[in-house]
Parts: sequence; C-alpha cells; structure tokens
Amino acid sequence: MPGIHAQTSRVPFHTVNSMILLDAEVNGKAVTLVLDTGAVQTQVDWKVVMRSEDFAVLYVELRIHDYRKSDYRILATDLRLILKGIPADGILGEDWLRSFRAVRIDYKANVIEFEK
Repeated sequence: MPGIHAQTSRVPFHTVNSMILLDAEVNGKAVTLVLDTGAVQTQVDWKVVMRSEDFAVLYVELRIHDYRKSDYRILATDLRLILKGIPADGILGEDWLRSFRAVRIDYKANVIEFEK
C-alpha cells in the first residue's frame, strides 16, 4: 500500500514489438526512450546531445512526463546497432528506476506509475 505522502507520476507509454516506449526530453529536446530494466545506465544516442560521434558521460536535464531531474548522469554513445529497427533515441535504465520506491506497469491503461 502506498505511503500517505507518496508522490506518484502516471506516465503514458506505447509499445513497439513488445517494448515499452516513453516520450521524454533531454535538455528540452523531445526523445523516445525504451524502458529496459536490464540496462544499468540510461543512455541516449550521441546524435541527441552531441555533434560528433563520440562516447561521453554527460549531465543533462531529463524530463519524463511531469517528473524532471536536473544534472542527471547519462551515457551518450552510438546506439544504432542496439536500437536497430526500434523507433527510439535511447534507453531508460535501472539507474532511473532505482530512484523510485515503486514502479508499476499498467498494461491495460498503457501507463507506468513512478512512486517516490
């Protein structure tokens, strides 16, 4: 049972090939992220945040629906092979999920609840 003071964000999602996709923003730029509970680190394709095809750890503003984190650590790298055929710009990893008390997926309503 959620705590009395729990704050829950209900975030809509859509699916492609059984993958959960979330609309988000990285530094104000619209992106689509694949929810991946097996990924340790949130990653975005280098094209989203950089001008050259480099590997970098960056601190960005990440917004998903009504929840925003400033100075959020992400990995910017070439994700073409990983995301091949998936209409996404990055991967939302376990590091994001661990910042919440609970994460619930409601497939019937197509929402994910992130509870603080």
